Amino acid sequence: MASNHPDQSCQDIAFFNRDPSKFVTVHNNAVRFWTFDGAKRKFNVIDCPLGHVKRFITCLRMDASDTFLYCGTRTGDVMEIAVDKATFKRVGPLNRIFNGGISQLLIASGSGDLVVGAGDGSVARVNKKTMKIEEEVKVTGGVCSLAQTQISMFILTTKGTVYNVRHTEPLSRHEYFSSGHSHQIRSIVFPKGYSEVFATCSGGDIRVWNAKNLRELLRIELAKQSTQCNAIEFQ
Repeated sequence: MASNHPDQSCQDIAFFNRDPSKFVTVHNNAVRFWTFDGAKRKFNVIDCPLGHVKRFITCLRMDASDTFLYCGTRTGDVMEIAVDKATFKRVGPLNRIFNGGISQLLIASGSGDLVVGAGDGSVARVNKKTMKIEEEVKVTGGVCSLAQTQISMFILTTKGTVYNVRHTEPLSRHEYFSSGHSHQIRSIVFPKGYSEVFATCSGGDIRVWNAKNLRELLRIELAKQSTQCNAIEFQ
């Protein structure tokens, strides 16, 4: 979506839960509230004043009641915005900056806690009232997506791995769910005379898969991160 300022592209967008004519966009140091005027067929835009706070905002999440908006930043903290008056409230979590910036936010089903996903692989559950971290874990790769069902939360990383954890369990109980290569696949081979498994290589990874259910059976990571595997063969 184009913004009113051509040098500030939209980083994320969220619609209100209770009013389909309203949505919010975030930009470099800007939070904008949009309302569609059906009678005049135009948008009315309100910029949220951020005061002395200067942040490149990467993602946002609206709570279920459209009361507060939470904005993740490249700096590695979260901005809380009061929605009714488009007012900046505070920055959190307390005494914590996430390395690699905050890439994803989620409001957990049930508890209503704010879940933070960061570029360094950190996943933290934050109490929205106190802005204190209640628990934190680290996964392999930077967090690039958080999603949930009524039962579980799923964490997708830049390494192509998906983890899941039930809402009723602590983050430390997260489990491997599935995975894939994070780079272009260079080669795929089957063992001679055997079609139950196959192997692929991509970047610095070699993986062996079950051909029936496509589940990963074995992963080999080359020692040097700069090394790229272009071909493989069973022997």
